[in-house]
Amino acid sequence: MIVTGEIFDFEQIELILNESKNVIEEKETIKTIKKLENQTLVIKTAQLEGIPAEKIKWKSRTGKTYEYVIQENSLGDTDNSITQFKIN
Repeated sequence: MIVTGEIFDFEQIELILNESKNVIEEKETIKTIKKLENQTLVIKTAQLEGIPAEKIKWKSRTGKTYEYVIQENSLGDTDNSITQFKIN
């Protein structure tokens, strides 16, 4: 994850499947970082097929919350996908 500018309250969160409700829920926070500024963050995780096991969450300077679920993408041979977030 390349951070250009500032983000706050970064969290790496473990997810679980609540089978009785058939929804994915947050289980526990694995890692927290109060502030990241103009740096690269390497996230070590297992990227399983099927149900996602982790997500990342952070806030902008204005307090808006952003989330990204880490999951297998299934786009065939294209393994170089990039997701960009414009932070306000």
